[in-house]
Amino acid sequence: MISIINENIQKSSSTNLTSNDPKDVCTIEDILELLRQLFYLSNTYVQNNPHPYHADENLSLENYFYSKKLNNKLLQQIQDSIIIASSSLPIWTEWLTHSYTFLYPFETRQLYFRTTSFGTSRSIVWLQERRDELIRAARTGGLLRPLGGSTTAATTTLSSFRAASNSNENSSSTSNVFVPEFRLGRLKIDRATPIDREHILRDAMNLFHYHAQSKAKLEIQFLNEEGTGDGPTLEFYALIATDLQKHSLGIWWHHDDHEHNQTIYVRKLEGLFPVPYSQNDERLDTVCNYFSLMGIYFAKCLLDKYLIDMPLSIAFLKLLCMKSKYNNDSNI
Repeated sequence: MISIINENIQKSSSTNLTSNDPKDVCTIEDILELLRQLFYLSNTYVQNNPHPYHADENLSLENYFYSKKLNNKLLQQIQDSIIIASSSLPIWTEWLTHSYTFLYPFETRQLYFRTTSFGTSRSIVWLQERRDELIRAARTGGLLRPLGGSTTAATTTLSSFRAASNSNENSSSTSNVFVPEFRLGRLKIDRATPIDREHILRDAMNLFHYHAQSKAKLEIQFLNEEGTGDGPTLEFYALIATDLQKHSLGIWWHHDDHEHNQTIYVRKLEGLFPVPYSQNDERLDTVCNYFSLMGIYFAKCLLDKYLIDMPLSIAFLKLLCMKSKYNNDSNI
């Protein structure tokens, strides 16, 4: 990598800087690619030489690559309800957040993902939830949770609400903010057929096969039980995570001494990693079905903001995220 960069530097230094050839003009893409290489080199150096930084454990070279102006500009775009609801974000937002992630803090990228990745209906619901938070903060005089870790945009928006409140004749103080109530629509809820606790994975496969394309929120009720809503739904997701870790499924690599311990679940300090199978193995189709279920299951958890206990290994997470095995990104 160093030799390639040195070679490019030597070539560029030998060219005539006053040339009118358009090929010699440095573009924005060239600058971004240079920043990408510098970011990679800095991370590689820190990973290979950690000792010089023991004196200051809070030192993070990533902070030097964050662009405050781009971060604030992206947050302004995300806050515009019309842009979000109409899916009219500028092309550069997706280009930069996906191709040059080092320009933005993790919180901002996570917020962009949550705002834009689940369809218009989910975006509208998110905007309404955000608006409700802002109204409560204005009425109580409390602090608004910042967008993407930045307090600037949140403070500006909150101030505008309070200014509108003071100018309204029906409001005598900032604690009585007058904001007309409105709803563009509510999140659709699909109530699944009763799930058998004794056959969680079987029923989950049948349910997700039908529900995979739906953006509606899923609610679960168990067979011969009265409860429904968030409680049984959370338990359903937790039971899937537990059953997917069973030795009997044959989908996770484990130590050879499993037969002596007779444990039900795969427990590895390194985390879960798929066991390799040959292309002619008769169990391959069944194993692929389990991983297909797992993919839909993870997507539903992201969609409905459920946290699950699934100790996947870092190596497997990198494969899922299409990361290099040498990439030690802490945000994976």
